[in-house]
Amino acid sequence: MKKLLSIILAAVLMCSVAACGGGDASTSEGHIPAPGSQASGEVVAESHIPPSDAAYLTGLEKGSDYPEGQRVIGVMVNNIMGSRPTRGLSEAQVLYEMRVEGGITRFMAVFEDYKNMPMVGSVRSARDQFFQMLVPSYGFYVHDGPNQNQPVIQMIKDQEYGEFDLTPDLGITWRDPERAGMPLEYTEYTDGEHIAEAVEENNLDDERSYGSTMFAFTPYDEEPRQLEGGPAESVAVIHSDSYRNLFEYDAASNRYMMSQFSANGMTPAIDENNDEQLGFNNLLVLFTIMYNYTNSELVYVGFDSGIGYYFNGGNFELVRWKKGGPQAPLQIFVNDTTETTNYLNPGNTYIAMIDDIRLEDFHYSVVEGTAAEEAADGTINPNETETED
Repeated sequence: MKKLLSIILAAVLMCSVAACGGGDASTSEGHIPAPGSQASGEVVAESHIPPSDAAYLTGLEKGSDYPEGQRVIGVMVNNIMGSRPTRGLSEAQVLYEMRVEGGITRFMAVFEDYKNMPMVGSVRSARDQFFQMLVPSYGFYVHDGPNQNQPVIQMIKDQEYGEFDLTPDLGITWRDPERAGMPLEYTEYTDGEHIAEAVEENNLDDERSYGSTMFAFTPYDEEPRQLEGGPAESVAVIHSDSYRNLFEYDAASNRYMMSQFSANGMTPAIDENNDEQLGFNNLLVLFTIMYNYTNSELVYVGFDSGIGYYFNGGNFELVRWKKGGPQAPLQIFVNDTTETTNYLNPGNTYIAMIDDIRLEDFHYSVVEGTAAEEAADGTINPNETETED
């Protein structure tokens, strides 16, 4: 089954690149086309339009404390094995993971309310592949500096991100004394209180009206959509030899619970703030071309278009995705060439962009333990190291 799925995906990928193409998509201030528009090649059916009080990042009903008219925030977070456990990721509404260099991955945690954001970290430097995911929302971007990373330096400049680009010189981060003696890049943290102080003291523009949700979500006041591809109780997501995750579906919470490969095998991904295991209602596993920038260990991630999987409720669907330039939103389509919107069910979302050479490694399972055993079947690759910046 695993190899057959890989062959199907490879064929679909070739078709997707030829048929779907890339380029920017015209949108309002949200991520998906406005109701009734045809920016994605399809009229959005009125019956599928999320209620106006659906939260931007999750599609869930807005609570009384929802930060209406406020800019979202994305924070770069370390994922080096020695830096774990991370802090704050269990409260993120969206979590991105992508390879950055030497086989290692990094996270970008996105939160709806920067003022009430928990302690998050350890904070690491900017990367252009994550920045491109945040640009369509024009959220605050928190990192410990681009340093000598020319791709992201140029992209931040080109997008005129200015006051939305938040770095330690604003006083938003600190070093945790309890991590004294550890490598410096494992010790830096931020939180909502420090971000809010910096926004106020520097008179930064935190206002942003989102005309639609980030993705096309099934209305929260309707029954969740049952995915049509079949059951998927566990999902093995392999970014590289050493950086691989296992997601196991927990029906009681309707979430895929995350574990990470480490020197001790597969271990639960824990938020050090609350000792909770990370769990997600939605998983998007998207395949694309990746390669190193010229004379650099930094990884270029292609954001044109491609294929992937959507997991929710213990089931899956094959999907196509499309983005394009930095200002274009990530759009998820059904698995054909019509660019018909694929509706996600409301909830928090994990998004992995994976090198398409890893198609052979990707699999899901409905047999208890199978994916866990295969995901953990490996050793730490000492060549998968990080550029120190």
